[in-house]
Amino acid sequence: MASTVDTVKVGGSCSGVDQDSEGWKFSGKVGAAGKWSITSKGRELFPGVWLSVNPGREIQTAWVEGSAAGYVQEGANFPALPVEHVPEIGHEWIEAASEFVTWEEGPRINRLDVVKDLDVGVDRVDEVLQAVGGFVSGGRATRATYRDPTANRAMTVWTRTKRSGGGRLYDKRAESDLETAAGIVRFEGQERVNTLKREGVRKLEAVTSGNVDRLLRDRWLWCGYGDVVVPRETLIRDVLSWEGWRWDTKLKVAGWIAAGFPTLPDRTTEWRYRNRLRAVGQAGDVPGSWRLDLNDGLVEIAAA
Repeated sequence: MASTVDTVKVGGSCSGVDQDSEGWKFSGKVGAAGKWSITSKGRELFPGVWLSVNPGREIQTAWVEGSAAGYVQEGANFPALPVEHVPEIGHEWIEAASEFVTWEEGPRINRLDVVKDLDVGVDRVDEVLQAVGGFVSGGRATRATYRDPTANRAMTVWTRTKRSGGGRLYDKRAESDLETAAGIVRFEGQERVNTLKREGVRKLEAVTSGNVDRLLRDRWLWCGYGDVVVPRETLIRDVLSWEGWRWDTKLKVAGWIAAGFPTLPDRTTEWRYRNRLRAVGQAGDVPGSWRLDLNDGLVEIAAA
């Protein structure tokens, strides 16, 4: 698997920040007491690459964030960037930021987007994204399907948690307005501090092909985007043929599928339904069965 990345955020503790000098822009919010609180200040180091600092604290932190692929390819993030370039680019950004901040420690990675572009066919992109967007998700993850207003209204499926990142699957041609990306959906695993720390990928030198491959596979499995998609009526038929569940329970599950998987009052019951369904397939308004594969893209499954 060819390891590729896009967005990188790197930085750490710093001092000597002249926040009043020309070129800094700030963002903030109004607190409960009605006072304006500056939450960050930033300045553009390179096109699309920003240095931001958290002001007003005893120990300040600064971060440089941007598209590593866009930095190398003059703003274009398609194709994604081979992973071996990340350490060098990260150190270039840190060195450029040294003109404005004094680093107190070696750079640490705070965000890393591991990506994979999947060819599903020019006329299958909407079918794939709408079907995957209708998957039932388990655990604490939430899933949303929408047209992203910040990315040319590209159809997007977004599965995430509040603290550990998540995974997006979206129409790359619509997002980038590039003819060369026709028929491509991009999987983007957004890895945050909790995941990077657990996997030992906080330092730039730890961003290797092996580590990124592992992050990509784990996030893909966590999102469940590779689950088998079957026509809705096929899944209902399979549920009704299950063994070990009472007939009235199977009728309830079949009705739940037909209704589009609404949230059930009893979360334990819903978890049982979801866990069982993932073993046989996810329902979609599709003409035949298929699944997404990280290496092979769209894989058709012959009817049994």
